[in-house]
Amino acid sequence: MKIKSESFNYIRLAKPTAIIIFLLNTNNKMCISDIARKINCTYAYNVKILQRFEKEGYIITKKSGRIRCVELTDKGIKIAKSLQSLKMLLTL
Repeated sequence: MKIKSESFNYIRLAKPTAIIIFLLNTNNKMCISDIARKINCTYAYNVKILQRFEKEGYIITKKSGRIRCVELTDKGIKIAKSLQSLKMLLTL
């Protein structure tokens, strides 16, 4: 799988990486406001990151009433697992 360098530069930032790994560790489905609380970032910033992830094909969003939930795609799961492995290697 080839990742565009612009995408890699964006995803390697701390909060985006934390969000995608968090989604992987929470059974892959979460509401945007809950993610924002757990990652400790604003709702608006979280939406901006998730819009970028959706554009890149890492997540899909589903709306249920006023609540938008996020789910990793197969591509997102692969990216999240790779980032999680890299994070573990870097913390050794």
